[in-house]
Amino acid sequence: MLSPVCLFMYRLRVVAVTLGVLVPGCSGESACKTCVTVDQGGFTPSSLEIERGDPGAKVALTFTRTTDQTCARWVVIRDLQRNVFLPLNKPMSVEVPADAARTLRFQCGTGALKGTLVVR
Repeated sequence: MLSPVCLFMYRLRVVAVTLGVLVPGCSGESACKTCVTVDQGGFTPSSLEIERGDPGAKVALTFTRTTDQTCARWVVIRDLQRNVFLPLNKPMSVEVPADAARTLRFQCGTGALKGTLVVR
């Protein structure tokens, strides 16, 4: 079960995703299925899977950079033409479409670190 703060942040993200804006994510979401930690080793997990939703469905993919010792200060999702700065220890969420089966690739700004989100 999510804490009241995480539940509030989830609802805020739902509104933000509907409006198409970038919002800070919720820290402490242990049950988050679309949360990615970014550190010197890369993206963890580097591969995520979610179920396809109804037409127009979107999901918030949340990145948290936990170190300065990484080239991933930016996350790039080329298929969505999104480049998002990742401030240190501040979760950031990016809306991604979840209404069709696809594989979205994300990477650091240099392309050295990579990951995928599979919508099935």
